[in-house]
Amino acid sequence: MFIERVSLSCAPLKPWSDVINTPDLYGWFWIATTLIFSISVAGHFTSYLLSQADPDDLAQVFDMRKVTTAGGVVYGYISVIPFVLWLVLKWYETPLPLVDLLCLYGYSLTPFVPATVVCSIPSSFLTYLSLSFAFAVSSTHLFRHLWKVLQLTMPRHHTQSVLISITTCVVVLHFGFSCALKFLFLN
Repeated sequence: MFIERVSLSCAPLKPWSDVINTPDLYGWFWIATTLIFSISVAGHFTSYLLSQADPDDLAQVFDMRKVTTAGGVVYGYISVIPFVLWLVLKWYETPLPLVDLLCLYGYSLTPFVPATVVCSIPSSFLTYLSLSFAFAVSSTHLFRHLWKVLQLTMPRHHTQSVLISITTCVVVLHFGFSCALKFLFLN
């Protein structure tokens, strides 16, 4: 089930309805942990490659604050944002469990893992390209599946503009997460 969900999160146009019916609490955690590890390795490896020109900068390469900051950003993103979204959906009387949102958000980070590996190549163009591709796949996954679930579960008396507003906020926050990855860790 885990491998199937990971592969489906990288193919956002395929149906993903079984995840909403049977969410798990381990997949999203391990994907986030793998992403933190790959962010740290890619950031440190790139810094190491760039510091080879100046041996005096080698002591500056390995910064453990990046690991803890990456952990705070990634774990904060996949726990705080779904929780706030769950509260908003409760306000709009939408019966979507918090576990489903955690699972959806956690698996949506899957495309960022290979993207951060590509970012270890010290090329600004490749970094922007890989993170843009990861954002496109990931946000399409989030948008498409959240839109579908909200259409099915949101009470009919709420307008289409509420649905559009919620999903737009989700995509904008996801873009902010992608930018945070680039500017905080993968420079």
